[in-house]
Amino acid sequence: MLIEANNIRLPAHSLTHFWSNFIHLVRNAVDHGLETSEERKAAGKSAAGSIQLRAMVRSDQFIVEIEDDGRGIDWKKIAEKAAAAGQPSATKDDLVEAIFSDGISTRDAATEISGRGVGMSAVRASCAETGGKVKVFSEPGGTRFQFAWPASVLAEEETTVRRPAQIGPPSGISSAPN
Repeated sequence: MLIEANNIRLPAHSLTHFWSNFIHLVRNAVDHGLETSEERKAAGKSAAGSIQLRAMVRSDQFIVEIEDDGRGIDWKKIAEKAAAAGQPSATKDDLVEAIFSDGISTRDAATEISGRGVGMSAVRASCAETGGKVKVFSEPGGTRFQFAWPASVLAEEETTVRRPAQIGPPSGISSAPN
């Protein structure tokens, strides 16, 4: 895994809910995206897959990306699952919407890592709740999810420091220096 942070530091509580859901994307990249060593070799790729995490600022946006060099999203399977669930599946936008819907997964059975059909919905919802937007780029050979927020999320959070009320020394003890 390659992490490219570009010296970006977020305030301690910034995007907390998003980060707790972001793990679903990492799990999906490992479980759905990356092929086995044998499949990768047969496709002319290196035996080991790659996952990259990036954080950057472009113009007025803070961007987080996760990208794998795997098989890409199986759009045909997403279309089938969406249609079976009664969801639109005719356009690329329909299919992107479907991957963020509860209950849609390219896995037919859940594994220990992923495949329950709820993680993608949670990560998009937590992104939207914090003012962000998501884009999906996928083709055979890899997938990239890009999350973008106004760069203002990088600003220090306002904190209120409460000082205890001034209280005098206990009764009978002088506060004057000796």
